[in-house]
This record gives sequence, structure tokens and C-alpha cells, in this order.
Amino acid sequence: RTDCWRAINAEGDELPGLVADRYGSVVVTQTLTAGMLRLRPFWLEAIRRVLGPETVVERGEKARRESVDDGTASAEPLFGPAVAGPHEVRENGLRFLVDLASGQKTGFYLDQRENRATVSARARGAEVLNLFGYTGSFSVAAGAGGAQRVLQIETSAPARELARANWDRNGLDPAAFELSGEDAFHFLRTDQRSWDLLVLDPPPFARERGSVERAARAYKDLHLWSFCRARPGALIWSFCCSQQVDTDLFQKIVFGAARDAGASVQWL
Repeated sequence: RTDCWRAINAEGDELPGLVADRYGSVVVTQTLTAGMLRLRPFWLEAIRRVLGPETVVERGEKARRESVDDGTASAEPLFGPAVAGPHEVRENGLRFLVDLASGQKTGFYLDQRENRATVSARARGAEVLNLFGYTGSFSVAAGAGGAQRVLQIETSAPARELARANWDRNGLDPAAFELSGEDAFHFLRTDQRSWDLLVLDPPPFARERGSVERAARAYKDLHLWSFCRARPGALIWSFCCSQQVDTDLFQKIVFGAARDAGASVQWL
């Protein structure tokens, strides 16, 4: 039911600077330090021997934390044939097309698997708003869980195309899925509809320490208007991938937004 997962988790697996994600027969790696790049012949052979993939792809151009340039083209295979077009994987029985060559991170947000499962388990009969929906993984999860209707907001046209393809690939009702390329903040301010279940999964608003204040304002604005669009008893999944915004600050931002929106919220 699931053939995609993180196989090597850098420091968490005592291999700092190396990430390896498995997508079926393909392993996609990211090298985050110059030292791990120099060790490539060793870890590449280990990946080939232990995981047995058909192809190993290097994706480092957007992830490297050090200035590292070995002349390797973006998404060039380190081993095996090149991956042509979107690559299909399975997660909890659902089918997804993943852009391994140029998609975000290594192509898919594998760390959200359990969260997608909880959304699916609570979506039956709900009207769902998925903000910053990327290639539609949360949308598909909600649809598979029996959501009455799903609206996804995503500014990237290629991501919206994959989102529609992923929805259709899982045999879901085309009429129950709406895609919009509108800016999420503008949508929340201007669209008066309300929702039973909301997913807030924005890109990082703070990539360095100097951006924290601006990020805090953006997170507060996002939550304030989301609370205004949530029906009584609505469930909201909210995520922060800004490393500089810690859990304590994020919670204070969310509660501050709830207070200003006049919403009574419970942190689950």
C-alpha cells in the first residue's frame, strides 16, 4: 500500500548531510554538505546494495546548505536510466504522480504521510479547503476519505496539473474537486464561503533569522482569516516549515490570531 518513504534521514540516521527518499524503484538523494558529497562513492554503493533501486537521482540544487558544486546537472541520475516524466508512487493505497526532476524537495512531502491519513479519516461529508495544496496530496486524501467537496488553492500551474491528475488517478468524482490559482491570502480575504475542514500548509515564510518578524505577521494573517472562514466545530490542520519559527512562537501566533478573529479554539 505504500512504496515511498524516507530511507536516510541525515543526522537522524547518523549520516549528516545526506537525505535519501525512496519512490518505488527510484531513490532520490540530496547532499547538504561538501563532506558528504566527497563521500558519494561510498554511500551510493551502499544505497545500491541495500535498497536495490533501478535508478538513483541526485537532487541538491535547492537543498544544499553549503556552497557545493561538483558539475553534476540537476536531477542527473547517479546510477541507472533517467526518469522520464512524472513517476507514480503509492501511499496508504492512494496513487500519486511525483515530479522527481523538478518538484519541491525530492518531489513529494513524504513527512506528511500520517497527517494525510488523519485528514482522510476525518473528511467524510466535509467541505474541505486546502491552501497551498501543491500537487494535491491532502486533497486526494480528503476525497478518498469521503469529503463532499474539496477546493484547493495553488498558484503553480504545473502543480495544479499534477493535482488534477492525482485526483483523477484515484477514481474520485471530478465534480467534487475545484482548483484555483488565486493567491491564498487574497482568497481568504475575499471569498465568503465557510469550511468544515481546512489544511494550512504554506511554504517557509522565514528562511533566516532576520525574516522571523515578517513571517510571524504572515502566519497570523493566514490563521486569522482561516478562523473567519471556519464553520463552528471545524477542524484545521496547520503546519509551519519555517525553521526559525519554533513551536512556542507558532502557538502564540495562532492563539493571537484566534483572539483577534473572535474564535474559540482548542489545540489538539
